[in-house]
Amino acid sequence: MWSPDRTVREPVTWIRIVVVSPEEVIGLELIVECDCGWSCRGTEDEVVTACTAHGRDVHGMDLTREQVLAVSKPVEADGDGAG
Repeated sequence: MWSPDRTVREPVTWIRIVVVSPEEVIGLELIVECDCGWSCRGTEDEVVTACTAHGRDVHGMDLTREQVLAVSKPVEADGDGAG
């Protein structure tokens, strides 16, 4: 006698893989906007340098590279970081 498959099947998880060219990564600009109204825009290194200096000089904060990158946003093609 035939019986339905009783195997428990796991839900499918989809993973999105985005392939970018080295030129896209190299040219990536980031933007960070501080709650005080200050903002900066530039390459990863420029933004980290500017934000750590701003945090230290204006707010007395010692920011790490990871903290700065966690709040940075990529600059959109239309020229702003709003997403």
